[in-house]
Amino acid sequence: MLLPLLLAFVVPVSHAQPQIPTWKLEQNVPNPFCPLQGPTSVFFEMPKPAHVLLRVWSPDSTTVIRTFVDGDQEAGRHHITWDGKDDFGVPLEDGDYPCTMTAGGSPAEFDTSMRATIDCVAAGVGESGTQESGPRLVLSAPVPNPLAPGRGATHLSLFLREPAAVGVAVYDASGRVARRLLRPGTALAAGRHELTWDGRTDSGKPAAGGIYWVRVSAAGESARRTVILLR
Repeated sequence: MLLPLLLAFVVPVSHAQPQIPTWKLEQNVPNPFCPLQGPTSVFFEMPKPAHVLLRVWSPDSTTVIRTFVDGDQEAGRHHITWDGKDDFGVPLEDGDYPCTMTAGGSPAEFDTSMRATIDCVAAGVGESGTQESGPRLVLSAPVPNPLAPGRGATHLSLFLREPAAVGVAVYDASGRVARRLLRPGTALAAGRHELTWDGRTDSGKPAAGGIYWVRVSAAGESARRTVILLR
């Protein structure tokens, strides 16, 4: 009679395996969202470490307006929040904004997208769509960075709160001008402007590998960003 009594206390053991993360970009939550009421959350998963590029684009998918991630990430589940603003801190208008995620090498191992919707008028943006407060000149981080051979060009966005005469140049580590992107005194309207450097000098020759600075001067102010050029 002892054996049946012992068997009554045997508990089945589950052999279920722990869930392994897969490549995934989840729909933001909440969506639609109103930045005036709080941010939205974006989750993505990776089965292994990889370089990730996660960005928000303009509604027409022509311009990157916010870069969340551009670098190496560990495997697992990741969480970021979006406050409905662009890289300059300017609140965005209502609309559908494509969010894209690529991961891995070239070609990418994972490439997908979803759309985040803002459903209320963002604060701090006037009828012209320009920022009404804050710095008069803002220069975004270059993407991609470092710039490697075969990756085309690095892109930066310049935001001007008001019209200004602007000059943009790329300087090498010794302080010499390697490339002028905009001649000093170039008249630009208020708003966003896209800048591109293909890693070449003013003569059209490939610049030597090393550290460079993209410097913008306008309206008595200046800003600069570092670009690493690989060869």
